[in-house]
Amino acid sequence: MLDRAGERGEQAPDALDVLDHILAPMYIRVLFGMVPLTPDYIDGLVDRLL
Repeated sequence: MLDRAGERGEQAPDALDVLDHILAPMYIRVLFGMVPLTPDYIDGLVDRLL
């Protein structure tokens, strides 16, 4: 998906950036029972990366 975005000329983050900035915070909250994931929280993670 990221490669296709790059081919279209979009500025796509690399896979490690996605893991570090989006997936890791989500996994930590699920594994350690921290605050629930909400659509607003996830949108905020994506907005910070892009």
